[in-house]
Amino acid sequence: MKYWISHTGKDKLIVITDEVIYNFNPNNKQLKEFEKELVNGIVPSRLTGIPIQYIQIISSKSNSTKIEISHSKKDQFKLDLAENKSEILNYLKADKINAPQYLEKDLGLLNRIQKPLIAFLIVAALSYFAYDTAINLEQGHTYEFSGRSFGLVMIILIAELSNKLGSRGIILLGLGLLCIPIHFISKGVKEQVKSEKLIYQFYN
Repeated sequence: MKYWISHTGKDKLIVITDEVIYNFNPNNKQLKEFEKELVNGIVPSRLTGIPIQYIQIISSKSNSTKIEISHSKKDQFKLDLAENKSEILNYLKADKINAPQYLEKDLGLLNRIQKPLIAFLIVAALSYFAYDTAINLEQGHTYEFSGRSFGLVMIILIAELSNKLGSRGIILLGLGLLCIPIHFISKGVKEQVKSEKLIYQFYN
């Protein structure tokens, strides 16, 4: 058994035995009580965790503080390990009893920038629609809407914003918003991200 205590992140206490991975976010008083038991090799009864035999994959990316634990295609949870992620991963990799298969690879460019690229395209499309609406309103066109669907509500909000800011204001707002995904795309292009996986064979 081994345990880790962190003062940052959501999971301040991680305990790993040969059978279970426990995670908990105790207050300071609870943490002191738990540590007294852990020092003596006792897992506190209030801790809950996932049996390792249920785990299929444990994965993490080098640019993230989180470890993702999957025990089916749909069921998974994440450990927020700002301080101890590398040490915990190394401990799991060295596990001779459960003997997971370790895989490591560098993520390609598309994987690194996929989310900010999607955000960029969405913001660009909405900005163009808002700008086109603002131009039409400035030229004297009017719009009539009916219904209460989510999409219609969004269109009405964009139309109201376009009317309030005008075409020039929409351009400035759109450019400002586009700077956010552009920043993350640029960051993704520059940095190398490593993906690590531990694959367990209990169900094979």
